[in-house]
Amino acid sequence: MRIDWHHLRHWAQGGATEIDNLVTVCRSHQWKVREGRWRPIRTDADMVALPPTSIDVGPAQALAPDAPSAV
Repeated sequence: MRIDWHHLRHWAQGGATEIDNLVTVCRSHQWKVREGRWRPIRTDADMVALPPTSIDVGPAQALAPDAPSAV
């Protein structure tokens, strides 16, 4: 299994590359963080991952089943 380091606060946003700002994640979970917008956070007791707060489903899926389609 391959493990990657991930910045809790991204380096481009001022996050330091220091142990307190880094977590290790496996490749499949790294994808969830980068592409799936999951957010790893460190608590006093543990590390948790928060799911995305919203999902962009696009205009077609956003319509209710009985809503008229835009033409």
